[in-house]
Amino acid sequence: IEEFTLHQWKPFLIDDRAGRQSLHGRTYEWPFEFLVPGNQRESFRGCRRCRLAYRIEASTADGASINTRSYVPIRIARCPPISSYELMDPLTTSGKWAGSIDFSASILHQAIPLGGLIPVEAHINNLDPGMLITKARFYLREIHVAHTNSSEPDPEYMQRIVTEWSLNTCGDFKQSYAWQQCLDLPRVVSQCSPDFNVCGVSMSHMLHFAATIVKDGAELEYDTFMPVVLFVSPDLPITGWDIFAHNDGKTRKELLPLLSMGMQAPPEYCKYDYGARVSVADTPPPAYTECAI
Repeated sequence: IEEFTLHQWKPFLIDDRAGRQSLHGRTYEWPFEFLVPGNQRESFRGCRRCRLAYRIEASTADGASINTRSYVPIRIARCPPISSYELMDPLTTSGKWAGSIDFSASILHQAIPLGGLIPVEAHINNLDPGMLITKARFYLREIHVAHTNSSEPDPEYMQRIVTEWSLNTCGDFKQSYAWQQCLDLPRVVSQCSPDFNVCGVSMSHMLHFAATIVKDGAELEYDTFMPVVLFVSPDLPITGWDIFAHNDGKTRKELLPLLSMGMQAPPEYCKYDYGARVSVADTPPPAYTECAI
């Protein structure tokens, strides 16, 4: 565990400001501002052993022997670079399974906002008579690479299945199958991380299209995949408590049509209106408070 101070404001006295009466006594407010450097490393949570987190900390001293310290976690997120126009393009994978079965799978855009939708389309054609698709699905695979020790050249690889989406196969013998739908990403931040590459730790994602085909009693699994880039969208930001925040009081259902379009244009750095009101989707826990004697 390593801690560092990014910025520290000068100490000040509260005698020069009148407090307002509140339910729990008098409340004092002071405005603070800090411009995060453009090259500051973004927050990330790779696994239980590696993460980078930020918090705003405040302490008070009343001249007695007890100092009170409180802090609130914040999250620094980085949008895809403004030059990433290729992430807006459709992506398709196609080929043949078992030598004769044509397949194709495509996504409307490679950049996917976290908590949003993945627009997909898939086809399987030229099935021989007697062939039956018993199962078809999309699933999202997360790949985690960590250089845990500089003395060891080989990094540590981990992967997991984030979630999967079953496709309707009707259970009938057909020569062709087609699917077109939007895949709903997890609504809990801890279940799916954005892509990142920070401090020797990287996270990436692959969207797989798989089908189970039965012929003459034999069951075979076929699979193909496409890389996708998950990012934190300014339309559905993430708080320091690792929960989604809805801007301007909009619900996630109202935001989904916008999120399903991915990046209409790569967002400009610091273009977002930080003065806009942000309402938290779920009630966060209170700030942690520590008393040092």
